[in-house]
Amino acid sequence: MKQKKLMVSQQDLPNLLLILLVLLVSAANFSTVRYSIPILFATYSFFLFLYLTIIESGFILKSKIVRRYLVIYLVMSVMFLFVNHAYMEVGERYIGFTGSPTTFSGLLVALFILFDTLSDQKRWIRILVFLFVFLFVALSKTRLVMIFLIGYPFLTYFINKKALNKGGVFMVFFLTLFFVYYLYGLVVEKYPEIITLRYKDARDASFGLRYRLYEIVEENFISGNKWEILFGKGNEYSRNLIIEEIGLDIFPHNDFIRLINDWGVVGGGAFFVLLYRLSLKNITSLLIALLYIVLWYSNMIFNLYLFSILIISSFHLENRGSPRLNK
Repeated sequence: MKQKKLMVSQQDLPNLLLILLVLLVSAANFSTVRYSIPILFATYSFFLFLYLTIIESGFILKSKIVRRYLVIYLVMSVMFLFVNHAYMEVGERYIGFTGSPTTFSGLLVALFILFDTLSDQKRWIRILVFLFVFLFVALSKTRLVMIFLIGYPFLTYFINKKALNKGGVFMVFFLTLFFVYYLYGLVVEKYPEIITLRYKDARDASFGLRYRLYEIVEENFISGNKWEILFGKGNEYSRNLIIEEIGLDIFPHNDFIRLINDWGVVGGGAFFVLLYRLSLKNITSLLIALLYIVLWYSNMIFNLYLFSILIISSFHLENRGSPRLNK
């Protein structure tokens, strides 16, 4: 019997090569077993993308499966409303069953995006689900995710109307988030009442700490030699740097500068280009990609669950049959 050759489409080959480049940079920077998450992330992503590329013609992400995941997540979220340890002591932020408010809200919104873009449910049902999701995100007090969710209906409307280009939307989001610390500083200076949503004393200690962590990593990147700037200083170098400077393993809280410092311009650049290309596939992968980079300010760049959703959503999808969606 003649064996079927494994084929990779010309459209997906560049993405596969980009992931391979990221994997090679990560592997070259591999040092200790303790900080092996980046190389595990890159290896897993490569083989998942390779598998989906090979079976692309037979792969469909069914809306029924997505709906079940979201329903279970929401039911569990309601149940944990009455559990004491489902809230953080500082700020009384809701963390649900994930142990982190940003992880909870990020995964919830990712599942909602899949549901909303793939479901054949009526509009009033999708609006009702949106309100439930927004309520839980508000309880988690995750500001960037909340802002993303507020803009979500307007974003999807204009994209569906072909008034916005997917590539343009991604680049505007990316650049805005890249400079978000500077922009946030301007907002706080002019509208200090905004931060009282999360801090009653009108002092955003969280931002002060995050900005200090950013400065530490940025200064370290600039001080590197040419090789380090091109190929990075090693997996989780920035994380170790924060431990040395602060004395706590609290992560840089800015995966933009963290990625560039650890993987260099080559590794980080390849990963950025990969995200851009995935965002062009369909509206679902675009929205997931935008949410993903929003969560880079919550140390979620190496979250395998979230990145798996992004990769899977870039392939064949079963949608409501509307010509406006996932084209």
